Amino acid sequence: MADPRPLLEVRDLSVSFRSGGRDLRAVEGIDFSLGAGEVMGLVGESGSGKSATAMALLRLLPDAATIGGQILFEGEDLAQVPEKRLNEIRGRDIAMIFQEPMSSLNPVMSIGAQIMEPMRFHLGLSARDARLRAIELLERVRIPAAERRLKNYPHELSGGLRQRVMIAMALSCKPKLLLADEPTTALDVTVQAQILDLLYELKEETGLSIIIITHDLGVVANFADNVAVMYCGRIAETGPVSAFFDRPGHPYTKALIESIPDDDTSGRLATIPGTVPKLTELPPGCRFAPRCAHSRPACSDILADLYQLEPDHRAACIMPFDYRIPDQ
Repeated sequence: MADPRPLLEVRDLSVSFRSGGRDLRAVEGIDFSLGAGEVMGLVGESGSGKSATAMALLRLLPDAATIGGQILFEGEDLAQVPEKRLNEIRGRDIAMIFQEPMSSLNPVMSIGAQIMEPMRFHLGLSARDARLRAIELLERVRIPAAERRLKNYPHELSGGLRQRVMIAMALSCKPKLLLADEPTTALDVTVQAQILDLLYELKEETGLSIIIITHDLGVVANFADNVAVMYCGRIAETGPVSAFFDRPGHPYTKALIESIPDDDTSGRLATIPGTVPKLTELPPGCRFAPRCAHSRPACSDILADLYQLEPDHRAACIMPFDYRIPDQ
């Protein structure tokens, strides 16, 4: 019988950093679940807590960070397991593609050595078998002359090839969950499309679950099944991608969608005024209220919880429908 539990279930996740004698809450009250073979987009502006959330899932944050809540992976709470057990899960069951491959890859190790290392550690493969598997992986991510590339170092590859190497490393032990932190950042649009097509093909072939962290809503529209919108360390809205774009329930979500450039170049590009506040300067009540075109006095008094708008679609706004235009 199939396991009815989600592959990943996050409950009340929080991340705090100790700074200047005080605890700064970077992530607060995060709840979401992910089933086998699903893709979830985690979106929001820089500073919204997306990467901190992903790093917390594998407890890769610095010592100054404190993680609270539950991170249930196949029913096992990763927030509580010993470091030895966590090292068995990292790279084998859960893999991560980091935001900048040039700084994530070891500059003094060859590409081949870096791909082979997790396979020898987690799978116990011999050097010969790991090398053959590494060649197969490089071919799978469409790196030409794969056997020759094993001898290359990261600086000898283009940004697109380095990103493909990161994907090959992440997939080397056939993980069940992939965390992809801005996997197409700093790549040209053609390479971006190739990387996303590759990830989608691998998901279809292997049943891989993916959390993709991005500020690019086009990536979400074309790749994700569900989406969680983050702002100031909290989830502002969560639901299916279709509801996200067609029936946004939070003013921040609507503002993000309206800021997407369209084919009409005659008008002014819509923007969100202001910036994401610093952790030391969080406003009272709704964190988005100072930037919200629909803010009311009550918004500065109440920090809303997620409210159900429709099945599987929730938004953290005290007036989630009041600002909508009639045809929505």
